[in-house]
Amino acid sequence: MSTSARVVCELYVLVQAGVRVIYIPGNHDLWPGHYFSEQLGIELPGDPVVVTHQGKRLHITHGDTFRTDWKFKLSRYVLKHPIAIALFRLLHPDFGNWLATSTSNFSDKRTKRGHQQTIQQAHLTYVSGAEKLIQSGIDLVVCGHYHHLKKTAIQNGTLVILGDWMRYDSYAVLENGDMTLHQWHTAPKVYKDPLEDLQS
Repeated sequence: MSTSARVVCELYVLVQAGVRVIYIPGNHDLWPGHYFSEQLGIELPGDPVVVTHQGKRLHITHGDTFRTDWKFKLSRYVLKHPIAIALFRLLHPDFGNWLATSTSNFSDKRTKRGHQQTIQQAHLTYVSGAEKLIQSGIDLVVCGHYHHLKKTAIQNGTLVILGDWMRYDSYAVLENGDMTLHQWHTAPKVYKDPLEDLQS
């Protein structure tokens, strides 16, 4: 069984146990469709989710929408278009999986070639996006996509970047109005902030 299939199975187990599961798709899983909501019982409210918990206003998003470059916006538009989704569903699942994996690997390799510059630019992009949201009344901006764990204090608010579950098994906890970042004890890697290396 593939890793993605195991994740879906575990999410279903949580739902069956009475846990409310809310799923925000990212740029690699834009099409969960009705199967998630109708067959698995997983809620798909869309991106972003804005809620109030423990007296804090939270803006929860995958995070890729902070990017403003036209190439990314164009690719997202094409991938989310109903015609693209319909055409992809005509492919054999094995070929579709190969195509998606190959595209993802190509994107990762291209990002790694300019790794240091990418990290700095991405963080500045996230901070800029979070500042605008915080100025509008948000207390905590919570997102992924960036794949690094980072909690950044911004005037009148906080930006929390969740990291990822594949390399760092990372997650966040909101307690008494404060959000903290953690790793499961089974995490394959101990997280080290790459921005600290760039600044030293």
